[in-house]
Amino acid sequence: MEQLFPQSTKIECHLFRVIRGAKDDPWDHYPDKNHEESEYEPGGLIDMVSGELTARRFAGVVRLQVSQGMPDDLKFWICRQLEADEEDIHEIEGLLSLTDLARFNSEGRADLQYPPHI
Repeated sequence: MEQLFPQSTKIECHLFRVIRGAKDDPWDHYPDKNHEESEYEPGGLIDMVSGELTARRFAGVVRLQVSQGMPDDLKFWICRQLEADEEDIHEIEGLLSLTDLARFNSEGRADLQYPPHI
């Protein structure tokens, strides 16, 4: 974190990620060959996927990943706030997701970029 926010005063820093799961399979609601042709509407697949993504945002927590070393009281507080079970807590060593760093904007900060490779 010191490299990402060098001017900040660090009090305490812990990472966590919430994994949610929708309760049903969206493909169960998509028409198949046995249904009437009128059920195939333009954009039906897009609507189905959009609905699934919206439902997932509000679905229950299936896993709470926390950085190793997070104090127990903080883990349990986050767990209560998310209405998750303590069994859903999983400690992860290191970064939780490298894809999050891929979106990190370093534009205008040459000190955060690798030198050009020729």
